Amino acid sequence: MLGTAPNPKNFVLLHDINTSYAGFGQASYDLTDALTLTGGVRVTHDAKSTDLLLHPNFAVLGGASSSSGCGTATYCHLADTKPSFDASLLYKVDPSVSLYARVARGFRGPTIQGRSAVFATAYSTANSETNTSYEAGVKTSLLDNKVLFNLSGFYYVVDHLQINGNDSNGNGVLFNANKGKGYGLEAELDAHPVKNFTFNVGFSWLHTQIEDRNVLTQVGSANGVPAETVLNPLVHAANGNYYAQINGNPFPNAPRYNIDISGRYDLPIGDGDSRLFVSSDFNMQGKTSYVPYATVEYTSDGNYELGAKAGYAFRKYELAVFVRNLTNTKNLIDVIDTSNYRAGIYNDPRVVGVSFSGSFR
Repeated sequence: MLGTAPNPKNFVLLHDINTSYAGFGQASYDLTDALTLTGGVRVTHDAKSTDLLLHPNFAVLGGASSSSGCGTATYCHLADTKPSFDASLLYKVDPSVSLYARVARGFRGPTIQGRSAVFATAYSTANSETNTSYEAGVKTSLLDNKVLFNLSGFYYVVDHLQINGNDSNGNGVLFNANKGKGYGLEAELDAHPVKNFTFNVGFSWLHTQIEDRNVLTQVGSANGVPAETVLNPLVHAANGNYYAQINGNPFPNAPRYNIDISGRYDLPIGDGDSRLFVSSDFNMQGKTSYVPYATVEYTSDGNYELGAKAGYAFRKYELAVFVRNLTNTKNLIDVIDTSNYRAGIYNDPRVVGVSFSGSFR
């Protein structure tokens, strides 16, 4: 910030090491001419360590208590090994229509947040999470491949869901919720209705939910008062901080729906190796919360952005003029949520430019 004197103690030097290795295998078997079974298994070992090499007030940090399972206050090492799997069935109704179903389990290893050392506090950590997902859908190719349409539905459960919040110093605080669930659907249409014209539409709808009646996350506050309009029940702790109960809330940064529409028309000229083109794209995003707790201020709904492009393509090169955010719409896309600094992060305003690109494939 302008006018703010630099703080010579507001830094740390950390040495981070992330190590991951795995063994996996996959096989497919044709049960019939139309039905194929595919399965795979993977075992992953994920290890992370953070070592504090330099801190201007090392003696203070040396006296801080360590995080659970983290070793010492200046050194943290976490590791886990877990199996994952994937199994799917693909049924070819005919050459243009296929049905599929899939079940899979994934794994994300433990995580360490080292920035806490700036304020001489112990590292923040989160244990491993696992994700079990179920999906089924249909894939089609119609009218001599002029229309491609895919539709799928999914459901997943995340055990020991990793969540990132903030503490009173503005540190990112990692913690686990007992469980999270999500379900939704996705649809995609790719059409070539007339020669030289391509049209694409994508749509997704998503419902997510944190499930843990005991999990709390700190709320940004100033002078002992919450700085946002919090819609969850609040707990006022003895240390003066406010904590929100987030059971039932959606995952942060998980839009309720997303719509993508794009189109392009090419006009061949000369010998056909060159062409003029014009294209446009549109995106709209549904209700999205940018923090784990529910607020009025840290939520967006109905964000949209329109872009356009026109130019000349020849051989493997393209010269074009473009505009992003054509309507100059102001969208909230993220937030900074700490006790000493609270701000919205917005998209770029309208941008107009010229581009030249080439492909060497």
